[in-house]
Amino acid sequence: MKLIVSDNICRMNQNDDSWFFIPDSAIANAGKPFFIPDFADSFVAVLAPVIKVARIGKSIDEKFARRYYCNAAPAVHFRADSLRNKLLSEGKPADISYSFDRSVIAGDFLPVEDFLDAGRISMLKNGIEVATINSDDFLSDAEKLLSRSSCANTLKMGDLIMPIIAPEVSVAIGDRLEVSLDGDSILKIAIK
Repeated sequence: MKLIVSDNICRMNQNDDSWFFIPDSAIANAGKPFFIPDFADSFVAVLAPVIKVARIGKSIDEKFARRYYCNAAPAVHFRADSLRNKLLSEGKPADISYSFDRSVIAGDFLPVEDFLDAGRISMLKNGIEVATINSDDFLSDAEKLLSRSSCANTLKMGDLIMPIIAPEVSVAIGDRLEVSLDGDSILKIAIK
């Protein structure tokens, strides 16, 4: 299984394809806290949609992308932002800043229809809304990434596609994140 991530959907809309891979050890299931690693001094959280590939595909046209998945989930991707900025300014790869173990906590995968029927997905930090994704954007941006990444990579059942389309939110020990679907809580994460 692979997790394909794009963190600049605007560049993708201009046909400047850019994505990276995160190892499966970075993916954690809901219900457990996020423990801040000691290799960096500041971290951010980003609300992101995740779709699960349901069939093998290569060079998938965007208009057929919906045929290649049937489940989606909200996820929170944690990143060491100061470390990332330092590495990038030095011209070094920044993989350690976003692809470390348990850096992605995903909620339960739900049928796509649950997201199509919803209006918005929100992330709250300590009870205050800090990020929102329109449910239409939630799926359409994931479909764009599925289509574009399939031109260079064969997608297989169980692969995950995750475009980053929400703003980064700083987190610290003691914070509590909650993701809701039209006001119904579907993912809670304690930061420790």
